[in-house]
Amino acid sequence: DVLRNTLTDLDHCGDCNHRCDDGLICDRGTCKLGNGLAYCSGSKVTMGTIDRCSGCTDRCADSLICKNNACVAGAGTTYCSNVTTNSLSDIDHCGACKHKCDEGLICTEGECKSGNGVMYCNGVKVNSTNDSEHCSGCGKLCPAGSKCGNTSDIVTCYDGVGLTYCSGIQRNTSNDSANCGQCGKVCGVGQICKSGVCTTGTGTTYCNGTSLNTSKDSANCGQCGKVCGVGEICKSGVCTTGNGWTYCNGTDVNTFSDSANCGQCGKACGTKEACLGGKRCYEAKITFGHYEQDNNTSNGKEPIEWRVIDIDSDGHLLIVSDKVLDRQRYNTTYIDITWEKSTIRSWLNGYGSSYNTVGTSYTSNNFIDTAFTSEEKARIITSTVPAHANPHYSSTPAGNATSDKIFLLSVVEVESYFTTREARKAYATLYAINKGVYAYNYDTSEQCTISNYQVNECSGFWWLRSPGNYSNRAAYVDPRGDVSSSIVGDDDFGVRPALWVNY
Repeated sequence: DVLRNTLTDLDHCGDCNHRCDDGLICDRGTCKLGNGLAYCSGSKVTMGTIDRCSGCTDRCADSLICKNNACVAGAGTTYCSNVTTNSLSDIDHCGACKHKCDEGLICTEGECKSGNGVMYCNGVKVNSTNDSEHCSGCGKLCPAGSKCGNTSDIVTCYDGVGLTYCSGIQRNTSNDSANCGQCGKVCGVGQICKSGVCTTGTGTTYCNGTSLNTSKDSANCGQCGKVCGVGEICKSGVCTTGNGWTYCNGTDVNTFSDSANCGQCGKACGTKEACLGGKRCYEAKITFGHYEQDNNTSNGKEPIEWRVIDIDSDGHLLIVSDKVLDRQRYNTTYIDITWEKSTIRSWLNGYGSSYNTVGTSYTSNNFIDTAFTSEEKARIITSTVPAHANPHYSSTPAGNATSDKIFLLSVVEVESYFTTREARKAYATLYAINKGVYAYNYDTSEQCTISNYQVNECSGFWWLRSPGNYSNRAAYVDPRGDVSSSIVGDDDFGVRPALWVNY
């Protein structure tokens, strides 16, 4: 009498009470080798790792990594003398165990190369990005009074006006009003530091012992103590009218987003409204479309609730589903991929086989046709989806911009719209958990299942469209609200679709 998903349930794989043998996962109703949850000696564990690459006791030998459930030679997470290491970056085990880089070389992508980073100098490990005795290389000593630092991606010794060290803290003496031109030289009240010289003007200065920017501080606009009037903002050191940071009844508020002062002082939004762009008050959440959520198909699909997170000049709303709605892999194969050619993009929009590298057609099995009527789909805006680089791993290629109706948020967008971990947390629906989305209940300290599910208590994993730290990884938000990245083929992650709509 318990609903089970026989496509993914280890205990009921393909049929009730058909439990997969140790080391096998349940994939589309079949017990097989693969990456995911499996049983080993009665406990659920994750397969496809160096500890359990193709079976419960299949631990990869030293210098081998696990790839596609096989132990193979290559650089990455591996064992070296029973200690886990990353042979992509470990100078003692670079590319393979006990392959130690020569002096003056760092380990990059499993190869010993010249560059800035941790290296050996005279047999001692040093960090050439900040060691004043080995600045950018062994034996490169910084002159007395200067330190080794990194600016504009160049590691070098600094002194005088510019980036330098003052009492052990890196400062820029060209514009630091507490260290102007040299360490410890403090500019007077109302003065700023410009090119290492204290002078009058608007910019970062000291007012009553506090460092402020008089070019935009509405309480010290252009000079210390000059307060802009109610409804004015400070712009380039001049008080002027406009939407943005200003003073309302003695409090600094942002009239672009403050629901108590939306667009102007005193204009309050309703209890269930949000201030969007200082233009208008709008419902903080709306319903649009329908999707299975309570895992009871007999009562039909439930209305989808969306969070309104932005509005454009034409009044179109940017919305993202309030809950994790379904389980999907970012890509159905473990390959280097970007949003442009991923299977998750095709599934969200109902694209044909030519849109993804795998060659799978989603024209008859997709999110957009399941969730929306023809009339509703006509109200969804086809928008340009930028190929935002992951700000935490900017070197990983992000692919090309696309034009889509439905998309996933990027790391840049999610950290802009949801500025705290708590705001990024999203509860999974019962349907999504039944489909295999991993969710966690922090009140009970348990993984959420069909049997212990509680509404608005089970925080789930959900994908972002940005790449991760490698090209075969994609970004996601975990149940704590932290942003991280994982292999694109991971199968216990969920989806929070986003879209622009004429509502």
